[in-house]
Amino acid sequence: MVMSAQGGMTPAMGAVLHSIAGAVATVEGCDPNTIKQDMFERLAIVIARANANSIKRRRVAGTTAASATHRYIAAAASLLEEPSGS
Repeated sequence: MVMSAQGGMTPAMGAVLHSIAGAVATVEGCDPNTIKQDMFERLAIVIARANANSIKRRRVAGTTAASATHRYIAAAASLLEEPSGS
């Protein structure tokens, strides 16, 4: 069974998720599609976190000059962003 970070999955993975959603819906008395949607949302979060951790693990530590440059660029970018809540 395979699920990709871009949202694709093998037919076997889809069948397993469909079966699990149906079983959970039967026990909880809910709509299977609602359960499946919740499962997809949770899986998306898990996959995104795993990808972020993978990138973080492989990231090369920057030099002091590169880190300072990044901080200046980030500060300048934050000035250009829309204020939150607008």
